[in-house]
Amino acid sequence: MLNGLPNAFREAFNLEHNTSRLVRFYDNMWYTSDRDGSFHLYGGFNNGKSDNTAHKKVSILGLVLTFNEADGTLLLSKSDFEESQKHFPTLTEDMKGAKLARLEIPYAKPVKRSSTAKQPCQVKWSNALRFDPTDAKGKCLHFTASAAGSIFVVFAALPKDSSSRYYVEISPDKVAIYKVIDLSYALPNFYTLLPSHYIALNEHHLKY
Repeated sequence: MLNGLPNAFREAFNLEHNTSRLVRFYDNMWYTSDRDGSFHLYGGFNNGKSDNTAHKKVSILGLVLTFNEADGTLLLSKSDFEESQKHFPTLTEDMKGAKLARLEIPYAKPVKRSSTAKQPCQVKWSNALRFDPTDAKGKCLHFTASAAGSIFVVFAALPKDSSSRYYVEISPDKVAIYKVIDLSYALPNFYTLLPSHYIALNEHHLKY
């Protein structure tokens, strides 16, 4: 943005020129970090239909923008303008359709592909989620979880036979599917809250 945007309600929500903030979507809310990178409940907004990711909208402290998948930029559409002006009254008509920001993945290094994963601890099997190969439509598993380190979802033709297992690993920086597992493993001493995930399984392949 050429100029900063003062917030109508709180000075702490002002968006300065060339500001950089972390955003996180959780429980149908967009949370924007403070300047120091910390997240708080008061930084959560879901106005302007941003509560549904299908609309491809982000709410940054009340500033609603539409995600452009082609180049990763955030546009201020006409509907976004009308909603956002309630929080940032200095937005002007000529800013409609303008690219006001862009999204970047805040990883220091790109995620590398690997043929092995770490061994998950305390795998629990459930017959209620048993895959029926005669069901051509497959089966989906929907869950929300908090865990130390990565979360694993394991599928197996024979649970006792480790060679028949497929592991879906979900972590803050990647989602991966493994067939071969490294048996040496120790969980790191930190907790990460992860959003909801869907895993679908059919007779021919796994997909996330």
